[in-house]
Amino acid sequence: MTNKSLAFRKNEKGIYQGKIPDKYKRIIPYIKGNTVLEIGSAEGVLSLLLAQEKDKVIAVERHKDRYEEALRLKEAWNKLGYKVDNCHFIHGDIRDNFHLLEGIDTVIAVRVIYYFGKNLNNIFLNFFKRCKFIVLVGNINRSKKYQQGEYIGNIGKDNYYASSKGMIEILKTHRYGIHQSVLEDSNLDPIIIGKKTIQKPSTMPDYRLKESVFPYLKKFDLIKEQNDIIITDYKDITLPIDEVLRKSWNVIEPCHVALLNLYKKKGKNYDYTTTNYWNRFVINKIKIEKIKEKMYGFFDLFDRIKKEGFRADKKNPITVCDLKGIMTDKFIEKKWRYHRCNGTHRLSIAKILGIKEVPILLMTIKLMDILKETKNEL
Repeated sequence: MTNKSLAFRKNEKGIYQGKIPDKYKRIIPYIKGNTVLEIGSAEGVLSLLLAQEKDKVIAVERHKDRYEEALRLKEAWNKLGYKVDNCHFIHGDIRDNFHLLEGIDTVIAVRVIYYFGKNLNNIFLNFFKRCKFIVLVGNINRSKKYQQGEYIGNIGKDNYYASSKGMIEILKTHRYGIHQSVLEDSNLDPIIIGKKTIQKPSTMPDYRLKESVFPYLKKFDLIKEQNDIIITDYKDITLPIDEVLRKSWNVIEPCHVALLNLYKKKGKNYDYTTTNYWNRFVINKIKIEKIKEKMYGFFDLFDRIKKEGFRADKKNPITVCDLKGIMTDKFIEKKWRYHRCNGTHRLSIAKILGIKEVPILLMTIKLMDILKETKNEL
């Protein structure tokens, strides 16, 4: 076998005898919780070590030869009398096995996340949905090269996520606080431990989407309560802006878009109290000062996006779900396919600026006990 990891190759004989290098052992004290899942577990050394003190360990490895080596190592350690039956090796990709995260306290990724590429945010969204702790171990060599402006291999600038700075950024982006950290100053691989922050449910993409789409699904007798909506996947994609704006466009155009067109001509020093935008807030009995604050904030956002460009907001992504296969084709034809739950102000600005496609977070949903046919067409 030629595809064994470097640390394993150098110490293979000793590892089979239960003599473990410090490279593996130094990570153990940072791993909280009683149930853990390791992504990119290679020959399984760290996972088998964790099995000695944890209730359950799942190790996922997509390279078949390393997975098979892990099974051989597990068998060898079993003969040595080590506790290994609670360590379960899976041959596969985490993107196809998010269900394994259910009931897991802590996710571990050692020298892995810079390989995630465009799937990085989707994977971390799934972590946040299920796991309290994340332990990330970087790569000191890739980190140094990145800081020098040199990129190793075909993953290029993603080597940023081999550094403590990159790992801290991705954790904070996905609402993990930094629980502990060992930076590159030690001349060893950096270790960053994230702990999920307590968050109001109303600010979470899952909750907001369910709350938004629920009335429509209930109207057609597809579900009875919000918990009947199950989110099965998250994906960062781009969509044509007109598709994302189809929902409520009959309100957005005369309200938000019309206001921005007026602002482009008149600026802030104008009486906007007769606009549809203003009057919608008045009808909802919003205080005048709050209306002004929201409206001028809208103008400031327009100026910023016009100057800096439209970009994805990782902490507050524009979130949609695809209703294809959920609602009737007639509904999708006359109403909309992509059900949007937020981002009206940003999308209105993008429309005014002539932006054709926008980045969004697409959630795939399924329904509990979905009816084969809706009782009403529209």
